Amino acid sequence: MTFAKIIRELFTRCIESTRILQEDQEFGEVLRSALTKIPETSIGKHGQIQEWSNDYDELEPGHRHISHLFALHPGTQITLQSTPDLAKAARVTLDRRLEHGGGHTGWSRAWILNMWARLEESELAHDNIVELLRSSTLL
Repeated sequence: MTFAKIIRELFTRCIESTRILQEDQEFGEVLRSALTKIPETSIGKHGQIQEWSNDYDELEPGHRHISHLFALHPGTQITLQSTPDLAKAARVTLDRRLEHGGGHTGWSRAWILNMWARLEESELAHDNIVELLRSSTLL
């Protein structure tokens, strides 16, 4: 599902570029058609963003990677304003990962702090910046 989110982001950006630049409209239409065949982001039984096309229970709920939240960050497909249900599910996903021990490696924490910022959770983003600097630098 992560690849689908990356491809969806890429196609959406290319389509927008063809519109803004008024170039390659035909290519934009090809991408628009292909975009309809790419699975949308789904919400699972726990209220989380589904990591896979099927709603499997995670074998390791606290696993450190959160690539299935690409649509939130660095992607732009999940926002509080345009997709509030998906934003809520992204929050549930982050909470579940963190409640089960995930998000403590440097790179993982860096991604998580950006995701909290995208969800306008400034205190949580700040806490993660402080912890990242405390545990992952020589400061």
